[in-house]
Amino acid sequence: MTESKADKLFDQLASGKEIHDSFGKLLKERFTINDKTMDAWREYFYVDTISVDLNPETCRKLSGQIADLFQEATFLKAAANAKLLMLEKSNDTTYRARYAAIVEEWRQEHGKPPAAATLDTLAKFEQDDVYSAVAMAKVAKGFWSDILSGLHETRKAVENNIFNNNVELKMEATYRGDNE
Repeated sequence: MTESKADKLFDQLASGKEIHDSFGKLLKERFTINDKTMDAWREYFYVDTISVDLNPETCRKLSGQIADLFQEATFLKAAANAKLLMLEKSNDTTYRARYAAIVEEWRQEHGKPPAAATLDTLAKFEQDDVYSAVAMAKVAKGFWSDILSGLHETRKAVENNIFNNNVELKMEATYRGDNE
């Protein structure tokens, strides 16, 4: 019995999922940003809003914790962005110099340089490590953007609880007749 196209497609997707899952596990456990793994950063930036009583005092403490983490993540993102910009500039400068050197080498040896696409490939091939460094810098910058986004959402949730606590306190005061 022959496999249907759907079966073959499913098998290919299942194989891809296995690779995806394995890569994701390795990424979490072994890939580092600023000398910490993704798991270590997840733990470091975790703000527990689930298992705590979100009373006014706890919300104030959580708000302060989030503010501190937000400042740190903002600095780390700025540092990652600076690193990215410097690597991109270095990459561009190195690429242009290598491209020009290859053109000159070809002119001297063959009289006419190859097609621009070939020159581009040759120049890029010789600085693959720099391209990898730029890619890693982009990953780091994106990582810190995601951390900041997560902290922002957590801050909004805590602020919502602060608002709810204030409404609840006013309602209780009104019910008691305090009229503050």
